[in-house]
Amino acid sequence: MEAKHKTLIRLIFFILMVFFALSKSNAQEEYEKWLNKQHESFQEFKDKRDKDFTDFLKQEWRKMQLFEGLKRDEKPKPIKMPVVDKLPPLDPKPPKIRIIKDIPLPEYVPPIELDLEDKPEPVDIERGKTLNLIFFDESLKVIYDEGLRASLGNQINKQGISAFWAALSHAKYEDFLTQTRYFKSQMKLNDWGYGMLLNKIAANIYPSSQNERHLFVWFMLLKSGYEAKIGYKEHQIYLLLPSENIIYSVPYFNIEDKRYYIVAFDGKAVRVGTLFTYDGSYPGADKPLVLRIDSVPNFKNIATKKKLKFNYRGKNYNLSLKFNKNVINFFEYYPQTNLEIYFDAPISSDASYSLLSALKPIVKGKAETEAVNMLLRFVQTAFDYKTDQDQFGREKYLFAEETLSYPYSDCEDRSILFAYLVRNLLSLKVIGLDYPGHIATAVHFTNDIKGDYVMYKNKKYIICDPTYINANLGMRMPEVKNATPEVIRISLSMR
Repeated sequence: MEAKHKTLIRLIFFILMVFFALSKSNAQEEYEKWLNKQHESFQEFKDKRDKDFTDFLKQEWRKMQLFEGLKRDEKPKPIKMPVVDKLPPLDPKPPKIRIIKDIPLPEYVPPIELDLEDKPEPVDIERGKTLNLIFFDESLKVIYDEGLRASLGNQINKQGISAFWAALSHAKYEDFLTQTRYFKSQMKLNDWGYGMLLNKIAANIYPSSQNERHLFVWFMLLKSGYEAKIGYKEHQIYLLLPSENIIYSVPYFNIEDKRYYIVAFDGKAVRVGTLFTYDGSYPGADKPLVLRIDSVPNFKNIATKKKLKFNYRGKNYNLSLKFNKNVINFFEYYPQTNLEIYFDAPISSDASYSLLSALKPIVKGKAETEAVNMLLRFVQTAFDYKTDQDQFGREKYLFAEETLSYPYSDCEDRSILFAYLVRNLLSLKVIGLDYPGHIATAVHFTNDIKGDYVMYKNKKYIICDPTYINANLGMRMPEVKNATPEVIRISLSMR
């Protein structure tokens, strides 16, 4: 009787297992059907969206008058900087000033060799082509659908641009974008760096046509969610992008109170007065270009050394610094933008560690006023002065790491570097001072200090001019003695 009971239990258990297995199988089958239906529905949505945009591009384009590039400061910078011949005598009864004791250095992170081969490989490209290229000394392999190599033809007009869009939208571009997003993440590229990457790939896919390169980058930026337009004039096609930040010295036009700049990711200057473009936008592509630098690009480290020297109160100091040449190359044609971007930008681990390590023993144990004067003298005299027009033939603001690299610098470059040093070595608050034709800085000290100053947010900031040669803190350059500067906010974070 007991044996029959056990057999019955096993039979019931077996029937239940079969039932659950069949139910699971049916559920999985239903889920896969639902998933396929959703995929088909999404694909239909994408196809309709691209078809609608293709049709839209065939509609009326209008002629736009471009504005000349904005200029941040119309007043030219002085060719030579004034020099302080004689410093005022030291205060016989100086106030009690905080001593710089503990200076925590940033953790040194050795250069990481990127393994860019370990990326998501395309899974849906039957006729894929392999593209090998070098991007800031990194070897990249990109697999792309042959359909992404479209032809614009000989005529530059809205019909040709519409046909080019239609051709790319029918190609398997999603796998391509999966790869480029991976590269963007691994190399820590900001929006400008991502545009440079797309432009580099486009130059390899379309080696003989700049117009097709611009159309390719435009398509991929839109598919990546960026707001972008294309414009044409006669035989040339131009890439147009709105930016969260002002871009100076670059032509632009306005649509609905928004500036669209003619952007060239290869650094070539663009001069054009009018062009044809469209008013609408691609659905879902609404991100403006952001030029902020949250992290230094993670490129192959091409370590470059440089020796600098300066003298303070009769004592010579020699510094040996390192920086990554690829970072310098990345910033070579970076758009001229808001000065806050430069003041807030970090520098590479090599440059940061070598610079702060070299200056730490010089300022440690000093009163914060003397430490600031020493940093002033370093920035004032370790670098030769030359205006951007003389050095580059154009206005170019230097990031702090660039100032270490180039043979010359001017007022905003030195102010950016000085502010970085004061924040990271002395933990003091700094602001930038924007005078007509000149940039300086001001520092908020722990104690009340004598000297020229400005008030900002109810706090006293002592003027410190990194370009007024041999000037100590509290000394304003004679050329701006009667000028009222605008304040440039600088982030409190230190990197």
